[in-house]
Amino acid sequence: QYNALEAMATSLPNLQQIALHSFDYPEAEEHKYNDGGDPYEHEAVRTANYVTHDIGIVSNFTKLIDLTIWAAPLNGRYPVLFNSFPLLE
Repeated sequence: QYNALEAMATSLPNLQQIALHSFDYPEAEEHKYNDGGDPYEHEAVRTANYVTHDIGIVSNFTKLIDLTIWAAPLNGRYPVLFNSFPLLE
């Protein structure tokens, strides 16, 4: 699923809608998005050995007007989600 997002970032840079959900496969509990700034330390330590995926990849979609985040494993602040998309309201 994350690999699909990487492929879309390259082939569909003008994509306007993205939905990020929880990782949906049997080993999902061992996957997370990278910790943001000032993360909750207990959670960062608990998930330190998880496979980490870069949430910043969404900044490649500069024409984004609809970003849905639902049950995605995020921990901390992510200014890239708010500063990279002038078309998001």
